[in-house]
Amino acid sequence: MPGTGIFGLEPLEKRLLLSATLGADLADAWTAEPTPIAAILEEAVPEGPQAALPDHQPAIDIFEDLPTLFEAGPQPAAPTVLELPTDEFFGDQWHLDNTGQTGGTIGVDLNVVEVWNTYTGDGVVIGILDSGIAYTHGDLQGNHIIELDYDFTDGDGYAGNNDIHDERHGTPAAGLISAPMNNTYHGETQASCASAECEGVVGIAPGSEFAALRLHDPGPTDYKKIAAALSYGNNESNGDGLEIDIYSNSWGPSDAEDWHRQPHSEVRTAIENAVLYGRGGDISTGQRGLGNIFVWAGGNGRQSTRSTPGGDNVNYDGYANSRYTIAVSALDHDGIRSGSSEPGAPLLVSAFGGTSDIIAWDMNQNPGWELQDAEGSVVDSTINKWEHGRPTGGGRKNHDPTSGVSGQNVIGWNLDGNYENNIAGPYYYVSPAFDTGSATAVNFDFFHWLGVEESDQVTVDVRANNGDDWTNVWSNNNTEYEERKWVREPLINAPTLVGATEARIRFGLGPTDGSDKRPGWNIDDIRIRGSGMGGRIVSTDNPVNGGYNTGSESIELSNPGYTNDYGATSAATPMVAGVVALVLEAGSDNGIDLTYRDIQHILIKSATKNDSGDTDNWAQNGAGRWVNHKYGFGLVNAG
Repeated sequence: MPGTGIFGLEPLEKRLLLSATLGADLADAWTAEPTPIAAILEEAVPEGPQAALPDHQPAIDIFEDLPTLFEAGPQPAAPTVLELPTDEFFGDQWHLDNTGQTGGTIGVDLNVVEVWNTYTGDGVVIGILDSGIAYTHGDLQGNHIIELDYDFTDGDGYAGNNDIHDERHGTPAAGLISAPMNNTYHGETQASCASAECEGVVGIAPGSEFAALRLHDPGPTDYKKIAAALSYGNNESNGDGLEIDIYSNSWGPSDAEDWHRQPHSEVRTAIENAVLYGRGGDISTGQRGLGNIFVWAGGNGRQSTRSTPGGDNVNYDGYANSRYTIAVSALDHDGIRSGSSEPGAPLLVSAFGGTSDIIAWDMNQNPGWELQDAEGSVVDSTINKWEHGRPTGGGRKNHDPTSGVSGQNVIGWNLDGNYENNIAGPYYYVSPAFDTGSATAVNFDFFHWLGVEESDQVTVDVRANNGDDWTNVWSNNNTEYEERKWVREPLINAPTLVGATEARIRFGLGPTDGSDKRPGWNIDDIRIRGSGMGGRIVSTDNPVNGGYNTGSESIELSNPGYTNDYGATSAATPMVAGVVALVLEAGSDNGIDLTYRDIQHILIKSATKNDSGDTDNWAQNGAGRWVNHKYGFGLVNAG
């Protein structure tokens, strides 16, 4: 509990072990003169839970007044208590120690802090397959193995991502696993760590080490890169004495990407060989190993509009549904499914992703949006593209994309035809209503393509409820945009939407100046996010370029090396990888060689059944274990 100082538990009282001697008459001794037992107890053990004695000897001495009645036996040792980590943002890491700091349920966490008395993941190596990782970060560099890094995207040695713009995803994943406690690395303090980046957060396995395996945004023709990354460094037979034990994969397909449903045969073979020959085996001689452990994100597409109603499902993910991988679901700070976390039979266990996305729109469809004029009259409620203006009948070709970030059609002006740049407008594309009633802050971001001139006006407005005025929250500020590329707009604060039951957002273009140049204003992949709705995950961030921490006062941390804008199954997956690292160390310390299959069994048998109110979806399987297609076998339990 808050203020106790020992990982959320009440301090333990010291116990006194006494036993009655053979034949002793205790009935009269309770009130016997001159020293009744009641008086002895009152003196030996003062009242109050904090009044524990410094040791047991004073009480034993007192009971020696009645030698014929009692004798002291072996006394239990006083409990070993660790001080709470001193890392600056540890108190915000509710997934480690949930004290209700984000309004969640006290005690709903990974049950990990007391494990650190014994295990920290020491000797275990995790390969993080993700975008570039800023491994020179002060809270990461000491637990990083640069000799195992590789860049599979560019096919060369790995140099980190401090200078790679917008490859921010891998850095917080690394922090959730391997950020050290109190900024000490294997017993030594990292003295060279820059103060702005030190002692920020604690990883689930603060004694583990990680390798950065850059695999940024793989496509259908990249199967060789994917296969190579999933088998890289998986045993010591390469002669350098280094090997990766666990592969953390916070990436995966949407249901719209058919090529992912059945991964290429080279990819499937790479995974199978890793569980057969990884961790001590040798495929060249046929010597079996303990098997690498693959932890995989269950996916964040439950609210996606790219798939059938109900969103994406893990069953269609050819990686997460492999029998060789551990598919992970995401929970909020109450142990309830995160808004974006996909359901499916392959899910094994759950960890924490918080809840930030209120709703997400992929604009290749028309999910209830309307085109309106300045007075709010509906111009068209059935279109799936804006395409407004007057055809010229020829002339200059269209400058703007016909497909967007998702690879499908997007919403925008001037997509497939040639139109005069003369919109009296403005025209607005207006969203359907969404509920932000439980959010303490609302933010949003989106991908945009801009190609407008100085006099062309582009705006984004929000409205809290029907009848309220629109509030402008973003515009091009009458400056010239010639980017002609897709750009993810950093998080935009929309305080007007806090507490709204019928919130809306609109994107507008116009008026334009009538010049020959065609305006380009296209949007895709819009995500509305709310804080205070289920807890955000705090971790390391790239402080140099392209991190999550955009400085929005409503949600971000003051230190640019850290963010609280990471979450969903992308965060839950490295959490499970961290717990697996603790389990592997525990097995090693006790002389037990745990195989990849043992790890699956241990996770299943130790998982805690969460969201017990979801009675319609929890069912007992043939082995009598409770399972749920939202959560697998439940919340992973490090203790």
